[in-house]
Amino acid sequence: MMSARVAERLSPQDLFTKYNRRYFADHLPPDCPVKVTGAKRYLHPEALGLLDLKTGITIRPGPAELMRRTLLHEMAHLAVMMAAIGRGGPTLTEREALSATRAGDPADVHAHGIDWQREMWRLALNHGETWAVQHIVDNNPSVIDVLVAAFTRLPASSLPAPTNDEEVYRRLIENRDRRDGLRAAYLSARPAIAGGHSARSAKSVGRLAAPADALR
Repeated sequence: MMSARVAERLSPQDLFTKYNRRYFADHLPPDCPVKVTGAKRYLHPEALGLLDLKTGITIRPGPAELMRRTLLHEMAHLAVMMAAIGRGGPTLTEREALSATRAGDPADVHAHGIDWQREMWRLALNHGETWAVQHIVDNNPSVIDVLVAAFTRLPASSLPAPTNDEEVYRRLIENRDRRDGLRAAYLSARPAIAGGHSARSAKSVGRLAAPADALR
């Protein structure tokens, strides 16, 4: 994971280039423009970011860390789109090929379904972007049960109880056994998780618990 200080010194466009190389093996279109604006012509008033085939990635101005996370969220969408096209990494100037995925594609490249969730799990488990788990949970609350069950199996610790969900996800992924279990559940094969579009945030982890066979 790139340090926060380094990320803050780079423009969103430079961050895209670095993350494309580091996290996506340069499989995303290198000429994808990244702009920062809150203009309504580019971004819905409630949206933090958007991937559009004609204009690229748009990010709403805000704190550097929030913008960085939004960029990776949209890059995960772009990775799904490239996989749906089935061509390692075409440039955005290849309009005809890209526009073919704009609507009605069975991979649902613009949604937060299984393929997008897999990309976010990969960022969290393989690259230390543990915040990405919260984005998954926001769009698929059923994952909460798996995470809570895994957290309850962590070895006893002298650390204070986590004060927020993101701290729970970080501790889970820092534990090798739990991390390997999550990889087996979500990355080793096609994830057995349902897609969803719920905007509901994760509830307090103390309120939910359920067995998770893949993580025992």
